[in-house]
Amino acid sequence: MSDNRGNGTSKTSLFILIGYLISSIFAGLIFSGLAFRAKSQGGSGIGWGILSILCIGFFGFMGFAFIKTSSTSLDAFYYYLGIITLISNALAALILVLTFFKRT
Repeated sequence: MSDNRGNGTSKTSLFILIGYLISSIFAGLIFSGLAFRAKSQGGSGIGWGILSILCIGFFGFMGFAFIKTSSTSLDAFYYYLGIITLISNALAALILVLTFFKRT
């Protein structure tokens, strides 16, 4: 009898990919929303804004790299992942800009 459990590399890669998907789409949006909420409640929202800027910058760069290194004919998944990442980070940046110009 052979105990063939297989390699855990594909399972680890799947977890990393799902973690990237969730964090790239929602990290900037969540932190921008928290900055907006803090500003609405009378606070400054600077801490949440800084976290949002860091997430937008990091995941925006990753999304841009996905778009530049892939194409729709070869790596369509990574190309569209990059586009979705850039769109969600652009929305997060818009929310953050509106937060900084919002009057209390």
